[in-house]
Amino acid sequence: LSRDYDVLQWQPDRSNADAGGDHAGLVSEICAYVARESERRDIFLMGESFGGVQALDVALRANEHLAGVIAVNPATSFPRTDLPEIAEEMLAAPAWRFALMSAWLFGTRVGDAQQTRTILKTLVDNPINDPERTPPELAEYLNAAIPAFVAGFSTPRDYFLQRLSSLGPAAESVNAALEAGGAAALGGTPLLIVAGTADRLALSESESTRLRSLLGDDACSVHLVEGAGHSGTLDDRIDLRQVVEDWRSKF
Repeated sequence: LSRDYDVLQWQPDRSNADAGGDHAGLVSEICAYVARESERRDIFLMGESFGGVQALDVALRANEHLAGVIAVNPATSFPRTDLPEIAEEMLAAPAWRFALMSAWLFGTRVGDAQQTRTILKTLVDNPINDPERTPPELAEYLNAAIPAFVAGFSTPRDYFLQRLSSLGPAAESVNAALEAGGAAALGGTPLLIVAGTADRLALSESESTRLRSLLGDDACSVHLVEGAGHSGTLDDRIDLRQVVEDWRSKF
């Protein structure tokens, strides 16, 4: 993506538990940022999972400042899954049960078969530092990116629980706005949904169909990644740069 875009990542301070539950504050900060930046360049906002909900919330509030929104496996599906009940259990669980439930969710809902095979194969035979199999530029990127990816799974429990408790209300609010206003709620901002067909956590394939039916084909495009789970949708099964380019060519 950095070939075509100045890619920036917005990430709250995970050491601050209260930041995890401050959905409204995060959305307000991003709205203010895109309002400033849109004066000098086009802004495309991408969010994954809960980030997809937050990206849509920004589009509801500040669509005049956005050139487009990309939602990857958006957790707007949350109320239509069994996750609210699971989240309620996790919020009240003692530490040992919380750890078991987290491992169970990750092992059964987050990944997919191909991603699991890749991880296991890499543990046995890591190709990253072999220049014959991994170009040096790619190796440099992976060596920088993997620690950050791993750190995402060691988020402090208090931060995670605050974030989990804010997901349901945020998804309900965004869904209500989209159901009431349809494409008009986004003010004409085009939406691209990237969904893994094997996402067992957020049921993203069916959720992408639901959102497109609410917004219409002109406002909402969908790209399915076959066999991809919740955490594997943006791996090497998709050329995201090309997908975004094709989507932008429609408008």
